[in-house]
Amino acid sequence: MSGRKTLLITGGGQLNGADGWVAGRLASKFGLDITVASDGTITAADAQGAALIYNSSTVNSGKVAGNGIQELAIPIVDVEAGNVDDFFLADAPLGWGNDSSIKTVEITQEDHPINAGLAPGEQTFNTKNVQYHWGTAPIESVVIGHAPGNEGQATIYAIEAGAEMLEDLGEEVVFTHPARRVFTHPARRVFFGVTGNDGADTCTEVGVQLFDAAITWALAEPTLGGGIPEVKEIADGDDVSVSFTTTSPDSDHVLQRATDLRNGQIDSEAMLTQDGDLFSFSTTPNNDIPNEQFRVGILGPPALFSEDFESGAEGWAVARIAGDNTWELGTPTVDAGSAARSGSNAYGTDLDGDYGDNVNATLTSPVIDLTDARRARLTFWYVVDTDEGTEGVQLQFITESGSVIGTFDTILSGQSNGWVEEDIRLSSDVVGQKIKLLFTFLTDPNEPRGAGFYLDDLEVND
Repeated sequence: MSGRKTLLITGGGQLNGADGWVAGRLASKFGLDITVASDGTITAADAQGAALIYNSSTVNSGKVAGNGIQELAIPIVDVEAGNVDDFFLADAPLGWGNDSSIKTVEITQEDHPINAGLAPGEQTFNTKNVQYHWGTAPIESVVIGHAPGNEGQATIYAIEAGAEMLEDLGEEVVFTHPARRVFTHPARRVFFGVTGNDGADTCTEVGVQLFDAAITWALAEPTLGGGIPEVKEIADGDDVSVSFTTTSPDSDHVLQRATDLRNGQIDSEAMLTQDGDLFSFSTTPNNDIPNEQFRVGILGPPALFSEDFESGAEGWAVARIAGDNTWELGTPTVDAGSAARSGSNAYGTDLDGDYGDNVNATLTSPVIDLTDARRARLTFWYVVDTDEGTEGVQLQFITESGSVIGTFDTILSGQSNGWVEEDIRLSSDVVGQKIKLLFTFLTDPNEPRGAGFYLDDLEVND
């Protein structure tokens, strides 16, 4: 016994020939101790202490749903296409399935470890035709291989720890609007549908290489925050007390509360105490929410860039190209935005009055260094009060020298009726270099006139 546990989930807890081969390979090649679990009764507690979770193609659709396994900071390798939704392995709306028998896979990725050093193009992974499983690879994944001649049916893809699954993507991937986060993966995930139904025990040398590479990559770091804190007790009285243990005692823990924890809010008023290895959050109950839920989380890394305009907005540049109005820093006093979103200051196109005719005014951020970012997500809060569609703010992404490398495809215009948040996933053309944000306010010569545009609480996160 090595002490490194793998939870092997199979249909009914049985091992067929393919699952037996997987168990043997994980034990002999990787020195893992195998625990076999049934798809119908599996719980997150069964995975406690596991180094890897392997979900067999014999598992039935929906049989691992809603049991919290996807939230564990444990790598998961999934072979069953019917479980990609259970493990959040595809963006929504998702697509998955299985298809006709094949024994070749089309390798598309040269520089990912799961590639196993194979040349791009068709590779024979099995000695016989097997029914392969496929999924629609999410935006934040790397496709290693797909069904021959069918790029939409990804059979091997990797998802890094911290990758976010999205919904409402529409047709536009770059600067999609709006895109809402569904789930953030706390550890690495691999979809390995290439072996499909009962194909693992007849793999060629190429198939074994791909399998070994997938397991090696999944077992390697990273995970987020060293593991999800484990809630031990929730006591409800005059105060709510949430007690938990954690494998990352030095991390910044937060208490989330909501009726639906996918959309939970951080309770900034919760008080944290410690007694030995046991930690507890104490907070005031909300008697208007009878089924309120609580969860303990760990804050992620600091923002790559943040600005709340409370310290003078160093490095921001304003230019008036045409018209009588320009961007101003201070406290808005107009009806549409009579206060900053937080603190006292915001940037606005006219802090105390309506805008004029034919305005062209720009607000440019300091340099934001994304050279080491794997991905980037921009959020900011704004108030807009302009003529719908014809006047408003255009956001562009520019280099240090001012060259435009990307444009957000929505003009921010109309009436927001207060502060609203914008959330933008930055494209690969922007990530990986030093950039600036360029906000351009444009108006026409026609009535009506409004308060303009106000900006506050901007962040860029990896």
